[in-house]
Amino acid sequence: MRPQHTPTAQSTPPRPPKRTPQTRHSSAPHRAPAKRRAARSGAAARNASPSRKSAAEDPVEKQHQSFFGRLFIVTVVLCLAFSGLAYRAYDLQVQRSEKFRKMIQASQVATLRLSARRGTVFDRNMAPLALSVDVDSLGINPRQFRRRHKMTRRKRRKLVRRLSVILKKPLSSVQRVLEQDSFFAWLKRHISPQEMQAVKQLGISFALRPSQEPRRFYPNHALASHILGHTDIDGRGLAGVERTFDRLLRGKPQVLRLQHDTKGRHILINPKMMSRRGSPGANLLLTLDKTIQFHTERELAKAVTKFEAKRGIAIVMNPNNGDVLGLAVYPTFDPNKFHKTKPSVRSNWAVTAPYEPGSTLKALTLAISRDLRVVRLKERMDCENGRMRIGRYTIRDDHPKKYPLTPQEVLQYSSNICTAKLAFRIGKKRLYEYFRNFGLGQRTNIGLPGESKGIFHHYKRWAKISLANIAFGQGVAVTPLQLITAISAIANGGLLMQPRLYKAVTNADGQTIKTFPNRVVRRVLSERAARETRNMMAAVVTKGTGTNAAIDGMTSAGKTGTAQKPAKGRRGYGKGRIGSFVGFVPADKPKLAILVVIDEPKKSKYGGTVAAPAWKQIAVSSLQYLGDIPSTGEPVDIRQFAQPPVAPKLNADPKKQAGASKDASKKPAVRPAKPGRPQTPSFLGLEWSKAHHKAQRLGLKLKTLGTSGRGYVRYQRPPAGVPLRNRKEITVIFR
Repeated sequence: MRPQHTPTAQSTPPRPPKRTPQTRHSSAPHRAPAKRRAARSGAAARNASPSRKSAAEDPVEKQHQSFFGRLFIVTVVLCLAFSGLAYRAYDLQVQRSEKFRKMIQASQVATLRLSARRGTVFDRNMAPLALSVDVDSLGINPRQFRRRHKMTRRKRRKLVRRLSVILKKPLSSVQRVLEQDSFFAWLKRHISPQEMQAVKQLGISFALRPSQEPRRFYPNHALASHILGHTDIDGRGLAGVERTFDRLLRGKPQVLRLQHDTKGRHILINPKMMSRRGSPGANLLLTLDKTIQFHTERELAKAVTKFEAKRGIAIVMNPNNGDVLGLAVYPTFDPNKFHKTKPSVRSNWAVTAPYEPGSTLKALTLAISRDLRVVRLKERMDCENGRMRIGRYTIRDDHPKKYPLTPQEVLQYSSNICTAKLAFRIGKKRLYEYFRNFGLGQRTNIGLPGESKGIFHHYKRWAKISLANIAFGQGVAVTPLQLITAISAIANGGLLMQPRLYKAVTNADGQTIKTFPNRVVRRVLSERAARETRNMMAAVVTKGTGTNAAIDGMTSAGKTGTAQKPAKGRRGYGKGRIGSFVGFVPADKPKLAILVVIDEPKKSKYGGTVAAPAWKQIAVSSLQYLGDIPSTGEPVDIRQFAQPPVAPKLNADPKKQAGASKDASKKPAVRPAKPGRPQTPSFLGLEWSKAHHKAQRLGLKLKTLGTSGRGYVRYQRPPAGVPLRNRKEITVIFR
């Protein structure tokens, strides 16, 4: 048998392997050598052709191309640099030229701003209350002081120590001024003449820059200080009227531009080109009367001192037009030296501190009840034997009466219980609306900084006991100014007047710029209700709790008040009390409404004891001054308020001042008459006819000034009690 064939490589060719990078490389040697050589020779031939020759292979062309490339780069860089320089020059010469011009002027010119003369504040009779006087101020050129070639460092240190002693300033403060890198600095402002002379004797006049500037001066010292306020050393108002009208009173400051060289030496130039004149401030005319203000402060100080109280407040107002004639707070302060007193003493408590008025608010409640006719004049009300329970609270009377009381007797004996019963008849909503109409819980807008609107919540937040408490002055807080304004509405027939403290604003030439007319806010009571309430308040003075306020020969009306003070740090009331008395005089045709508040008296707590006597003295003194009642007692020489203002003596020796005050206290106010020589009689308070009759009877010649045929004598010269002159002529002023 023939053997079978098996497949072999020749008969069945093997499958070619998968191509990979290794396979291709491994198969490269299998190419034909001829083909590879042909490919290399063709590529070399193409590269070696003249049309494909590279320019870089030519040295001349390569160098030419490199030169123009560098030239282009340099040109671009120079263009950018010159563009930047041009923009910088434009920025400095055009856009920022004004800034650099000012910098150059600042380095060559020292600018000094001098405050303008601040306007004067007058009372209603044009008596000055606050004015400005020129005082010396001392500046220095620190650069010139340090660059003086003859002055050694040791000598400078010695001068600094001497300056510190003369100016009464700390050594570090003087050194800080002299080390400034400037051409001007204040060494001391408002310097005394003695200090100025001592500094000039130190031999540094080459660097000194003396000048004059106005300083605020209060010629009456503490008089009306809480109303006037005070200013800082630059003449800016910080409190009171000075702050409210600071913009008008300040005026426009004067700017001095002092040109100097690089060493700080002044260059003579045209002064008109280097100074800008300022304009003085406007003048302000108040409604205050200086004499009434003096009487008010004097009597208030006596009351606070007598009863060792914490403080006292008194306000005198014309109820017919709302003019504030006097407003006093004690303790007081001297605005010329305000920095020596505490801020609490300088605060005007009459407008900033609300307090619970107590029983003085019962006058408003009685007036409302009569205006609504919820009670008859002859109706008698049960006082519940001095105790009445409302829920879990008990209301008591300080002066309990067992028998029923009429509305007049309710006010006369100050019954809390009957006042609460009247409040229940009035109702929450109506009592709230009436009290709001009287101005409670609202600012009076009198124009003094920091005025409070008081505390008077909406009636929807009242509890049942709140209605009773508010009716007799608890649970509500008012400012003294709010209370006197509300009582004035009863005095004038039911009209609530806007309290007025400012009359007019005038310029430096005396021309009126602005006036503040009297304004009626609203009618709060009918004339009938106001008249009936006045009669009730008159009974309080004649036979009620306010008998200490009765004035001989004149009927006055008022209401006492004794209020509790809230406890500090907890709810309820503490031990402190506030005694007050508010009223008006005369009762039938009121001319003055007066309020006196004594805070925390020690010897007594009742307003009829601590406040009513002071109220009486203020009323009598004011009415005598106005000529409404004859003068009794010691006459007040009002010439002391007409003294011409004197520039303040700054930094005077306190020992000398104390010695002078002791010497002045030893000298009698009026020189006693020699034995056997007749004394000048008093004509103060006498009518026209009576004054002439008295002068004729005594054989004196009476020279009269003022209104002819009417009025009262409000001033005489010579004053009563001094030796009578030989010519026996007396000058009197009627008003």
